[in-house]
Amino acid sequence: MAMLLFTFVVLGFTNSVINSGVTGDSSRRRAQATLLAMDMVERLRPLAAGSAELVLGTHADGNNPINGKGKKGGRYTRTWEITEDAPLPGMLRVVTRVTWRDPARTPRVSLVTYLAPR
Repeated sequence: MAMLLFTFVVLGFTNSVINSGVTGDSSRRRAQATLLAMDMVERLRPLAAGSAELVLGTHADGNNPINGKGKKGGRYTRTWEITEDAPLPGMLRVVTRVTWRDPARTPRVSLVTYLAPR
């Protein structure tokens, strides 16, 4: 009887350890994707109006897919979309998205910021 109880305890513990590892990986990837999106926002912020990166439309990072440091060759894809006159005339709305490969789904982080013309 004690051996049966021990087996159930060990199996339950093993499942918890596996699930915590998967959750940890997911959290780490989401945090890294958020940093990559914030990095792009900070790179766009000082650019002057008319810069290629601020032209209206959707843009993709030239290094896609990128790694966690934004360098070529990784699991992340970074894009940003520029629209104008939102929320006020003359302002630019920037939506930065980072997606990454995951066996079960395609997770995404999106950040929105607004830029005044320079």
